[in-house]
Amino acid sequence: MSHEDIIGRLLELNWGVVDVRLSAIELLTSDRPVVIDNDQQSGDTSFVLPVGPEKLFIATTSKSLHDRLRSADNKKLVEAVNRKIFGCASQYVFARTERQMRFIENRFGSESEPSLAEKILRDANLMADNFHSMLPPIDPTEYRQKIVEAIARHEATALST
Repeated sequence: MSHEDIIGRLLELNWGVVDVRLSAIELLTSDRPVVIDNDQQSGDTSFVLPVGPEKLFIATTSKSLHDRLRSADNKKLVEAVNRKIFGCASQYVFARTERQMRFIENRFGSESEPSLAEKILRDANLMADNFHSMLPPIDPTEYRQKIVEAIARHEATALST
């Protein structure tokens, strides 16, 4: 897929910002703040990103999913996004105030999800554990011999100049 194809697909998404200030709790963010969800049944995908404690950026592949997110109960939406933020976080979760400290301490690391890169590698069957099965067997004697020959050629060339 080319850069142009990716840009085209991004431009086709339904974009928006949801104001969630009516929620009793605030949005959190983390060191991995983009949450990507794929609905296996509908094939819809959503990308959400807290852009402040009361604003949530959303991008969806379908208008209906976009409308459902925009009209969702603010508190339920914030709770769901915050749970995902915890799952995606690698080391850090950020809040505007200490009010959510207990929530953070009780949940941090409990719902860990793989990063986007890890998901892509897993889907492509490229996890490190699988690399050994993808590579041909290595005969160290053969490579050692090639290295010795290359050094000898280099030394011969260096001596002749």
